[in-house]
Amino acid sequence: MNPAPSLMEPFVESGLCCCEQYQNYLYTQWLEEQLARERTNIKCLQDERLQIQSEFKDFRAQTQHKTDRIEKRVDSYKEYLKRTVAATERLEQALKQITIAQEHGKEDDALRALLALKSSVPKTIDPSWVTEQKAFDRNLEYQKREELLPFEMERLVNPSMFSDE
Repeated sequence: MNPAPSLMEPFVESGLCCCEQYQNYLYTQWLEEQLARERTNIKCLQDERLQIQSEFKDFRAQTQHKTDRIEKRVDSYKEYLKRTVAATERLEQALKQITIAQEHGKEDDALRALLALKSSVPKTIDPSWVTEQKAFDRNLEYQKREELLPFEMERLVNPSMFSDE
């Protein structure tokens, strides 16, 4: 092993041109290089950890937003179900009143019960959740398309990767 002249100069000038000291010097230089490399690796790993944490926070925020929307929809469905059950009970009650009134020949009472039933139905059944469901499904479809877009682009650009052969 022939050391480079520039590395030998400190030893030659000081009169310490001894192989063991020179090997120690080279080993120290190598250790310092390794230390610098490891510090660089640590810095890269710390940066990567910060990036992953940031992505995780973003993902958690998106997930929380979606969870909140789903919980809101579930609450909306529960409310709709309650209103539907109440409307059904009122319909059954009104139908009984109409049937009893008709059996006893009280056509006026039957007509009043029918009018009350007619006026109560539009107030109780609110199909707004149907529009919400359609919007939710549409957004879900858009998200699926956005997730598949990079894959589809890669398939168009490089079809040989996706061939069956």
